[in-house]
Amino acid sequence: MRYWLIAIIAVFVFSSVGRSTSQTYFRFEESELPIGGAFIQHPKTGTWYYFVSAHAIGQNRENFGKRCGLYFSNSTDPKAKGRFALLQAFDFKQIFIHPTTHRFYALMPWNLVAPGDHRKFQPRAGAYLAWSRDGVEWYDMTPPDTLLQPGAHMTNAFGREESMIVVDPDNPNRICVTILGTGGFILRAVDDELSNWETISLRDWQRQHPASPPSTQPTNP
Repeated sequence: MRYWLIAIIAVFVFSSVGRSTSQTYFRFEESELPIGGAFIQHPKTGTWYYFVSAHAIGQNRENFGKRCGLYFSNSTDPKAKGRFALLQAFDFKQIFIHPTTHRFYALMPWNLVAPGDHRKFQPRAGAYLAWSRDGVEWYDMTPPDTLLQPGAHMTNAFGREESMIVVDPDNPNRICVTILGTGGFILRAVDDELSNWETISLRDWQRQHPASPPSTQPTNP
């Protein structure tokens, strides 16, 4: 009898701790998330995610004390997003979950100062292209600068406001990165491992895909 009583007490204690931990972990109501981010829903699990950049944090006074990064919820309800937890506190410009492979892709910005003309310091911004299986561990997949004109840098192109990750309309398992504006281009993976890339001018892309003009609108749900 005594052993049964000990077992019952242990189950009660551990289940209570588990509930308490879950409530602490998913501690952000939707209204408590930082302002300026975007919601995305996992195409397979239905789980809600929310990402917000450091730039958005700094643009809103209401975000004082809040953190940039990727948040995820404990809900798969299409109407009620539930409570959120901070999954990864990196700076994300955009996050895209592929509808077929379910991999996470992101443009991750960086900012620094560097000497320019007459050795005067000036701000410089860029972004890395990254991927993840779960939204927690991220890996760099930025293509080499040799794909661009001499002196141009891929990270600078990714740092533009007009850059966006989308599904490749010709190869649904792959992605493209659209970079619009002056000197813009389409960066497209040429294999399913996304280890090799090619650049296509906006003019050539529009000629090849008259029904699918390059877009900077995210294609996540």
